[in-house]
Amino acid sequence: MSVPGRFTSSFFPLGAVRGGTVSYVAQTGNFCGISLRHILSAEHYGIARSIGLGNKVDLDESDLLEYLGNDVATRSIFLYLESVKNPPRFLAVARRVAAQKPVIMLKGGVSDAGAAAAVAHTAALAADGRIVDGALEQAGVTRIHRYSQLFHVAKALDAMPLPAGHRISFLSPSGAFTVCLTDLSRSLGLAVPALDDATRARLQALAPSFIRMRNPVDIYGSVGLHGYERAYGDALDAVLADPNIDAAVAILMLTSETGLPSLDFIVDVARKHAAKPVYVTFMGAYEHGVAAKAYLEPRGVPCFMEVEQPFEVLAVLARCRETMTRRTAGCVK
Repeated sequence: MSVPGRFTSSFFPLGAVRGGTVSYVAQTGNFCGISLRHILSAEHYGIARSIGLGNKVDLDESDLLEYLGNDVATRSIFLYLESVKNPPRFLAVARRVAAQKPVIMLKGGVSDAGAAAAVAHTAALAADGRIVDGALEQAGVTRIHRYSQLFHVAKALDAMPLPAGHRISFLSPSGAFTVCLTDLSRSLGLAVPALDDATRARLQALAPSFIRMRNPVDIYGSVGLHGYERAYGDALDAVLADPNIDAAVAILMLTSETGLPSLDFIVDVARKHAAKPVYVTFMGAYEHGVAAKAYLEPRGVPCFMEVEQPFEVLAVLARCRETMTRRTAGCVK
């Protein structure tokens, strides 16, 4: 399926496909059908190309990775593979491409049961997972381990740049979230660093005196004093301006009882700090989160319906940035 070429040969009727900057290569024909239908119905990002490899009787993943590496319509490449037909060639191509564009891979068939299923599916033979990890890392490919991350990471890359590093801040309406999500961030390899004194002073000026403002940001008291839009908007602007922060997550509390704010302030702050990713997640009434996602994502702000998801995505992208930086530094043109 090629949006720039206005062409599809999907098994499944897709209707109009949104154009975007993400391209997929999948060792399954149905990715171009049911998985794209999910993207088109559940998400708001667009696709450049989507190619199903099947049994690879003519073209293989190396051919397509090389093509997409030179494709001006593709800014990031996502692979689902159960086997690699020519590992030396694939790794050589990946080294060149991953120095210029994010290359993200979900590798199927890594467990004994998964390997048996892969043989039944495409006659793919499995390799030792540790060998695969080491080879992909050396080639600059960032590995993911959950199918849903083929969508979550893709929409983040379609809308926002890669983070410059792994240092994050997040705004939380609950002290419990500040604790649990800091633990999660650390377990994922993300840092939640101290903020500059000027940033903390700016945050403290918005907060009740009994709340000590720091990173992560407990925003609940500030909302009570100044209202939703000023509290979240000023705090988000402050942490994104901090030189110690590479990306930010806003956890929005959305309920009818607490009021539903205009969300344009998030769009404005995200555009102001366009070099740093801003992701949004929700807690409260589910239907309000769905409505907020439908409003924010077409305006360029990725949203996630489960509170852990933006942190998992940032961890993947921080690894991707580190890998690309290492590959670019060692790349001989």
